[in-house]
Amino acid sequence: MVSERRGRYLWRYSDLHKEAALVRHLSKTLGLDGVIVHLLVQRGYRSAEAIEQFIAPTWSHLHNPFLMKDMDKAVSRVIKAFHNKEPILIYGDYDVDGTTGAALWSYFLKHRQHPFEYYVPDREKEGYGLSKQGIAYAKAKNFSLIIAIDCGIKGHEVIEMANAYQIDVIVCDHHEPGETLPPAYAVLNPKRSDCTYPFNGLSGAAVAFKLLQGVEQQLPSHFPWQHYADLLALSVVCDLVPMRDENRVLASLGLKKLKEDPIPPLEELMHIASVKAHRRDSVYTALFQLGPRLNAMGRLYHAKHTIAFLLNELSAAPLHLANEERKSIQEAILKEIIEHIEKHPEEFRDAIVLWNPHWEAGVIGIVAAKLVERYHLPTLLLTKDSKGYLKGSGRAPEGFHLYQALKHCKDFLVNFGGHQAAAGLQLKEKDFDAFKNQFIEYCKQHFPPHMRVPRLFIDCNLPFDRINYSLFKQLKYLEPYGPEHLPPTFATHNVLLTHVEDRGHYLRLYFKKDYITFESYLWNYEPYSSVLQVNRYYHIAYHVEELYNTPGALCLTIKDLILVGK
Repeated sequence: MVSERRGRYLWRYSDLHKEAALVRHLSKTLGLDGVIVHLLVQRGYRSAEAIEQFIAPTWSHLHNPFLMKDMDKAVSRVIKAFHNKEPILIYGDYDVDGTTGAALWSYFLKHRQHPFEYYVPDREKEGYGLSKQGIAYAKAKNFSLIIAIDCGIKGHEVIEMANAYQIDVIVCDHHEPGETLPPAYAVLNPKRSDCTYPFNGLSGAAVAFKLLQGVEQQLPSHFPWQHYADLLALSVVCDLVPMRDENRVLASLGLKKLKEDPIPPLEELMHIASVKAHRRDSVYTALFQLGPRLNAMGRLYHAKHTIAFLLNELSAAPLHLANEERKSIQEAILKEIIEHIEKHPEEFRDAIVLWNPHWEAGVIGIVAAKLVERYHLPTLLLTKDSKGYLKGSGRAPEGFHLYQALKHCKDFLVNFGGHQAAAGLQLKEKDFDAFKNQFIEYCKQHFPPHMRVPRLFIDCNLPFDRINYSLFKQLKYLEPYGPEHLPPTFATHNVLLTHVEDRGHYLRLYFKKDYITFESYLWNYEPYSSVLQVNRYYHIAYHVEELYNTPGALCLTIKDLILVGK
């Protein structure tokens, strides 16, 4: 790996010159452009069979659900409930992952004509995960089985309460387990240390799907689960789990389903979000147009409305309006925090840790993500919950493990959970300063200044005359993109900037080399304002994309640039 500092980022190049013979061989064998094969070999796909499976995922590529620890117990318990006609409580988390998983299981139980209800905790009153209120509800309604989706791995005390009420709990989760597992009837989580399932990066809804798949294998009902694959695709894309292995299968085929034959609620949501027909199967649509609207109810009101919408019991309009409100609140909080940081930069050299009782709990996680993007520092934002605790969300830049950092500070925390890039936490107000100091000290030791320069991986250098629609169509084979499988970033050196247009939220740039000019787009352009000069040469890093409103026309989305001869 070769690294070079350019622009705002440290550019990192792959060292694949030794693989040139393999790339040529596979390119000839598969009939693929050498650039495409280069990208795939670089990402670990080194045989014709592996590349063919990657390019054309099928449902047959899914793993046997019974390879997952506790799956046999969980499936047997669900089948027992079917035989005994025990009503089942589907307990979902309030984000896209949890609500889509709960909706999928709701459709499944409706198909089987089995009695059930779905339950989602109130973010403000109950907090994240299994709650005592939820267990009390299950007892009052005489439920004897709860299936927890996208939560439960840290629900030791609450599951003990359920056990005392003789309520069995099946946990379907994907968050990092603690030192001990909760005392549930079955714990389905491919991240548990004693689980040998072939892939541990599933979304929470996907873990719940594996349970559904296992039940169907043992007691078939011909449930058409592929008809709801668009729900699974949304869970994978919006929860930012690794886009490989089973997740790639679920996302790829689910997004295809979203484009060609979406379930009616998602059809309505795409209409209200003004999604272009040719963009329906894109990660952008799922992540930035559908995901925020599905999340908005849970952020500001109650996620039970989201599940009702996904089950075609509520229109898309309330979700859309809640999302507009969410954006307004989010922008106000972000502006407030940025102004504070700019006034007191010495306080934020190593991390951003802030709390304010007036901040909206359901929004601060998004704000934290925006701050990480801007400052490239571990960020924790908290507000005060209805019980008087400080409760918040954190996000982390590449190279920093947020869950491990919180684990290091666990003596000050009432509760915490999550994974490397995102986490939630709760603590007493009196412990905030001590916690903050310990967290910042951990950041100093495990995220020193030399690691804080954001990295940009350059997949390969690309001449302008190699960028054409034939190459772009083959680049589509690599979609969908996500964590651990990012869109390929290309670099071209010594290109001439011929024209700049300020479009308000972005700049439209025109770069020329060897008589070829490409329309290009630069977002978040403020850091480049001082170096952008027409008729000067630049090295540019970019994605090759299709113009949003013009299918078939290509453009470049600039990720970084540097003025030559500065």
